[in-house]
Amino acid sequence: MEIIQKFNSFLDRSLSIEIIKTRPKEAIKFAKKYFKGKMITAIEIGVLRGENSKEILKNLKIKNLYLVDPWISYEDYSKSEPERTQDSLNIDFKVCRANLKRYLKKIIWIKDYSEKAITSIKEKVDFIYVDGNHEYKYVKKDLNLYWDLLNKGGILSGHDIQYVGVSNAVLEFAKEKKLEVHFGERRDWWIIKK
Repeated sequence: MEIIQKFNSFLDRSLSIEIIKTRPKEAIKFAKKYFKGKMITAIEIGVLRGENSKEILKNLKIKNLYLVDPWISYEDYSKSEPERTQDSLNIDFKVCRANLKRYLKKIIWIKDYSEKAITSIKEKVDFIYVDGNHEYKYVKKDLNLYWDLLNKGGILSGHDIQYVGVSNAVLEFAKEKKLEVHFGERRDWWIIKK
């Protein structure tokens, strides 16, 4: 397993690709140790097929998991992910529901853009995982919008820190709020709200 991790780390650093997926992601592993079996409420922004959602549900003791994704092809998304058509996103949503069918009682589906979806969330949460659009303006907007929904002691986290838009948004957000950002050896990052 160590060879696989070293190989993936090399690919991440040099090519920004991941051949062998590791599950659960580092922020989820950290949250599992941090929350120590405590019942929590969580949000995932950017769900796609629900693979990471499933890991959140399998590894954390979840009361409610808000899944936020429009599953819609829009101009900025099409620029960054041209292979994802509206037809493929419709399939992704169906695959996501099938992947998560055993957890449906814990899931609150919000099929909308994150800036609109936030109005549907009426409770504070303990864990937020941001993996939506990776352009700076979208990541920064998600961080700013969802920070106030996070309980004190909660974790704001995300994926794909190697992307310039993600890293700039996360580092700028942390600097503005005087927060410490933790990084895994792979692509994840997390901030604990003190």
